Amino acid sequence: MDLDNNLINGYDLIIYTIIIIANILYYIKFRNIEVSKSIGFVFHFTLFFLFAFVLPIITIGFEISIETSKYKIIDNFNLLYTYFRFPIYWFIGFIQFVIYKISQW
Repeated sequence: MDLDNNLINGYDLIIYTIIIIANILYYIKFRNIEVSKSIGFVFHFTLFFLFAFVLPIITIGFEISIETSKYKIIDNFNLLYTYFRFPIYWFIGFIQFVIYKISQW
């Protein structure tokens, strides 16, 4: 399986693995701890900022560096699919938020 030519590449798989491990550890260790509203707000804002902007931009940077090393001439259509990283990470962030809320019940 060639991980460099897919919409989800090896860097994304590493990030997804870290997210799954963090969810499992969170659910095992911290699900019964009550948090204050200010800490909860900071956590939700950090989670939103991470999945809305930081992770997509990091993976787009990896993908652009991979594509520019492969091809001599890059047109816009070679890199157009990288913008689909944003909705993918928005969806994953939504799932992450739902998992967090379910674990708080």
